[in-house]
Amino acid sequence: MAIPIFSDGIPVRIIFGVFLWSRNSGRRKTKLLIIQLMKTMKLYIICVVFIVSLAEAKNPGLKTRITDAGLTYASQVAIEQLSKSAKGQKIPDQSGRSGDVSYELSNVVIDSFSNPSSSITVTADGLNWKSDGLGLSITGHFHYKYHGIIPISDSGNIDVSVSRVNFNVGISLGVDGTGRPKIASSGCSCGIGSLDVHFHGGAAWIYNLFKGVVEDALKKQLNGQLCTIIDKAVNTDASQALAKLKVTVDIAKMFMLDYRFISKPAFNPGHFLETYHKGEVYWTDSMTEAPFDPPSMPSISSTNKMFYISMSDYVFNSLAYEAQIHKMLQYNLTQKDLPAKERGFLNTTCVGTPCIGQVIPQIGKKYPNREVAMSMSSDFSPNMSVSNGKVNVLGGGTINMFTVQGDTFLLTLNATMTASVLLNVKSEKIYGSISDMKLKLHVVKSNVGQISDTVLNFIANTAIIAFAEPQLNKLGSNGIPLPVTNNVHFVNTEVTLVKDTLMIGTDLKYQ
Repeated sequence: MAIPIFSDGIPVRIIFGVFLWSRNSGRRKTKLLIIQLMKTMKLYIICVVFIVSLAEAKNPGLKTRITDAGLTYASQVAIEQLSKSAKGQKIPDQSGRSGDVSYELSNVVIDSFSNPSSSITVTADGLNWKSDGLGLSITGHFHYKYHGIIPISDSGNIDVSVSRVNFNVGISLGVDGTGRPKIASSGCSCGIGSLDVHFHGGAAWIYNLFKGVVEDALKKQLNGQLCTIIDKAVNTDASQALAKLKVTVDIAKMFMLDYRFISKPAFNPGHFLETYHKGEVYWTDSMTEAPFDPPSMPSISSTNKMFYISMSDYVFNSLAYEAQIHKMLQYNLTQKDLPAKERGFLNTTCVGTPCIGQVIPQIGKKYPNREVAMSMSSDFSPNMSVSNGKVNVLGGGTINMFTVQGDTFLLTLNATMTASVLLNVKSEKIYGSISDMKLKLHVVKSNVGQISDTVLNFIANTAIIAFAEPQLNKLGSNGIPLPVTNNVHFVNTEVTLVKDTLMIGTDLKYQ
């Protein structure tokens, strides 16, 4: 039985029940019931919001996965970058006193950095970067004063050897308000196994009076300095690199491919992290959503490569949709658009070579010595589908044929197009080319009598496909950039086609 509803959404029978209870049971019971009713309505609203949020959730159009192998390589690159960042770093000047000796250390600089073992692993809520066996050599200048019976003052240089240094730092990954990734360090800790100071110049017996104090001071300072360097490597250097990550890409100066994150990364501890992206193409001047949703993409089962990209056919179909609604899939085909050897085909009169006036004699007799043009337009946005290891495209439209001189209507054709697409990845771009393109034509209206299917197929292959296929291949040769930073390059790349998805598995090289 239907429950009557007020305009504000509260069931009539519930309100009526409250009224009766209030009359028969007094104010206290009424108050308790109203409180219970409010709790019930609050729960009802929460449930509605939850259901709506589930309904609005969309699949990503593109997702990426960084595997354990990729993170291992990333840790190697990170250590190399940390080494470059650490060399030349100045440690703050030190001063102190030990007994009768006061000292000053100045111009203390990290001179060399020996790469340690390093690893980046996935945790439940981010990444963990740890390293062990790091070594440093440090140089500097010292000055001391001995405040004994006979005051002595001298200066010289120091060499510091540091070994068995380790550090551990947490790395959180998220998404900012613009859909860009963000990164931050947390909980950095460092440890120094041994530190040995060697003095050059002055009296050795005096050095021994404050050698231990200097070593302790440098250890303490280095602990803080190393975490400062590591935090900078994450919070500044890595953040700046991520800030350069392309989250929108221009296509043909008319379209924009949206790579923005739609949610926070997902972490599978000890194995991989995944990121989820919009993966939709928009018209540059109008962010209109496509009237269809991305399909669910299969899970990535392989972990042999460092990096995986899953791109659904939604990316290409949203591009086709935008091209359709902005009337980009319309064209008037004339002689100048055909390859040189076929340009004469659109003449109504010809000698020695085939032309449309010869193939359709009615046109040649009725309209001699003229050129024919074809006004082509798509009736619906082409659809690309990936299945059984193949990429197929289906399109359809209308072709109106008319004479250029006099603008005389000849006939209207209905066209259905099917084609296979070959996809490959090179230089961090996806490239496509058309193969096995087929057109099926059907006469809708004719001003020149009946035309056989054989003639229509000849027209399709000689004129339309001869024009359309090179044009589509030219567009495909421009490539679509993939979401990586400029200094990361793909090596040993493999492309796999699974249901609704182009899956790219690749190793990486940082340059």
